[in-house]
Amino acid sequence: MTRTVPNAIRRIVFTGDILRPSAVPGGPPAANPSIEWLMRILDWSLRQVTDLPISSVAWNRGFDTEAFYRAVGLAPDHDGWARVHYATELPPAADQLIEAAFADALVIGCELTPCLGAALTRLGIPVIDTVGHPLRFLEDLLNAWRTNHAQVARALEAFRFNLDDAHRQAALIRAKMAWQPTLDAPPDTALLIGQVGNDKALIHHREGRLLSYADYLEQLFEIGRRHFLRRQFGGKIGVLVRDGAASALFEARRARPHG
Repeated sequence: MTRTVPNAIRRIVFTGDILRPSAVPGGPPAANPSIEWLMRILDWSLRQVTDLPISSVAWNRGFDTEAFYRAVGLAPDHDGWARVHYATELPPAADQLIEAAFADALVIGCELTPCLGAALTRLGIPVIDTVGHPLRFLEDLLNAWRTNHAQVARALEAFRFNLDDAHRQAALIRAKMAWQPTLDAPPDTALLIGQVGNDKALIHHREGRLLSYADYLEQLFEIGRRHFLRRQFGGKIGVLVRDGAASALFEARRARPHG
């Protein structure tokens, strides 16, 4: 189901990762606050230049999320979300649900689910999507924008961010740190930085599943052998893993001799 001619735009719809379940049991769908945040930021400005109706679509609000998961044969949970996240093709029934929710709209997304963005492009529905830029130390939020509409892409070029501004801000922060005490870390210290267990950054693109520390046990043991076991930690490995299976394996192997 592919269209080469874009649909006529009769409305503006804000949306996001509407397939992502709640981050915590019993909580609201994870993307709802981001969708509302972006619409509140842009709503007034849009109303100054267009009379098109403006609305939003979220989990089971303007889009039948549970019917979508049935159409793709998955449960509406984090495992199902990870499985479909990067899908480049969807069953016709799933595409029809997406078309019903977004036909004749200009879609403005906040971190759209990639499979949803691909489906909108197949259906000829124009999309402007934003993600938080990796540069997080500037004076204000910096958003990166992408679109499937050539004319919009050309218009966005006028607002391309000058990376020289980032270098200047980094220099200011670095200068301020001259007044701070230095970090008293032992030489050759290993720093492990994790992520919340259901963040999209953990989704394996090809396998469609959420990764965890359990997927890197051998590498973690090597890090522990080279960095942690040289220190005095009372015989304990200085790596904490929340995953139950990984914790058990760490406990089972803790007594194993290391060189």
